[in-house]
Amino acid sequence: MLGAIDKEVERVQQDTRTAVEQRLKQLESLKFIRTSFVEDGVLGEVASSGLKPAASRYRRAIDSAKRHAVAAYEQAIKEYGRANELEKAKRLLEQFEVFKAGQKEVDAEIESVEGALGIGALQAGARAFGTHRTTKIRSVSEDLPFSRLTLITGGTEDSLYINVKKAGWVYIATTSGGGKPELVDKKHSEPWELVEGFYTAGRRQVRYNIYRKQLSRGVYELPRMDWNSPVVLMR
Repeated sequence: MLGAIDKEVERVQQDTRTAVEQRLKQLESLKFIRTSFVEDGVLGEVASSGLKPAASRYRRAIDSAKRHAVAAYEQAIKEYGRANELEKAKRLLEQFEVFKAGQKEVDAEIESVEGALGIGALQAGARAFGTHRTTKIRSVSEDLPFSRLTLITGGTEDSLYINVKKAGWVYIATTSGGGKPELVDKKHSEPWELVEGFYTAGRRQVRYNIYRKQLSRGVYELPRMDWNSPVVLMR
């Protein structure tokens, strides 16, 4: 898949018949697709016609692998049940719950976020933090499907504690200079996925990138990354 992406980048670069603005937009989209694929193993939405056949083949292969994974989960759970190894069956059922939620693109149901001062509106002109009332959200990208965010205390080292009531995707925002977020939990050691969309805050228009991760039911510690983040997002 990576070779197909690079080949499409080369094709767009050499396509002198297409307007410069359109080519730059295509290259920016391909750059995002490549970064997400290399760093997170995720193939985003493909708009480029030259890349669609390869993307379709890749997704068919992934769908086949997912079907085999479902069958393997179900078989293993049955075998643990027959062997009366109920604790192992329980752990595997929890993992299977997270896996199924990820396939359906279901958001996690978050009961509470301890360490936050409250919930605010994710829109231009709204407060960006629980303190520092003058710091406002400056802009929100059109492709960001969230309307709320946790209001944190800027400048502290306090962690956030996310109480997940129902398994699914949890979305957070971090400043572009903060690096990738971490989660203090050994059961969910896979990295956070970078997704499309962003918002900016403050006079310097600090950019917040959006990440997501599948979490099962439980309480998770999300350590502070820098002065501004992380922030939990909700629809």
